[in-house]
Amino acid sequence: MQVTVAGNGRLGQQIQSALQQRGHTLRLARVDPVEGLTQDNAPVFGELDALVICFVPHHSERGAGWFNALKGLQQQVSRGDLQLGQVLFISSTSVYESVETGLVDASTPVQPVSTRSGGLLSAEAVIPTLSACSTIFRLTGLVGPGYDKYDPVSYSVDKPRQAVDIRAVGNAVAERLSVPEPGHHLEVLTDGLIYWQQRPFRAADEEELMAHLVNIPRQSRGL
Repeated sequence: MQVTVAGNGRLGQQIQSALQQRGHTLRLARVDPVEGLTQDNAPVFGELDALVICFVPHHSERGAGWFNALKGLQQQVSRGDLQLGQVLFISSTSVYESVETGLVDASTPVQPVSTRSGGLLSAEAVIPTLSACSTIFRLTGLVGPGYDKYDPVSYSVDKPRQAVDIRAVGNAVAERLSVPEPGHHLEVLTDGLIYWQQRPFRAADEEELMAHLVNIPRQSRGL
């Protein structure tokens, strides 16, 4: 399968590596807010097997760039200039800013309470309009090669933390593309642990976790 990847940063390169290891052919492109999907400064036309969107739009206010980042791409698809087999979008658990306490998963309702979460949610809303087969991955804090600044254990002294290894993200993307599921899907990617007061708790042990987390106020909550 030929996979078009829009995003060539640290995460984008890890995803590319995982895709190559699975035998996929790569095509690098960028998403322009006006022109849409482009390669060598020219719009891309025709049918694509899969598109992975894993970039962060530049904007002076964090997250604001997402409000119109996918507008050109959406117009390409609506005009029929571009047909996408699968679309995968890399998002973030920052969309859960409206959640006061407790644990979250993919089914937890979200509301935009800041430019950051509002921008991401607006971009997420576009994804199902691009293809009949789409997946949104909401990432927790990234760890692994190139992401040595974030340590969920040492950072969990005053608030709970979650994390996912960048290599696990690449593998999750490659696996979803290798075994596509029709319809629209939303997943939260984590290592299965919640770190609190420098202790790891398994997210599956909800009863024990809630005894520690349920009363944590919003200003001390972390995802």
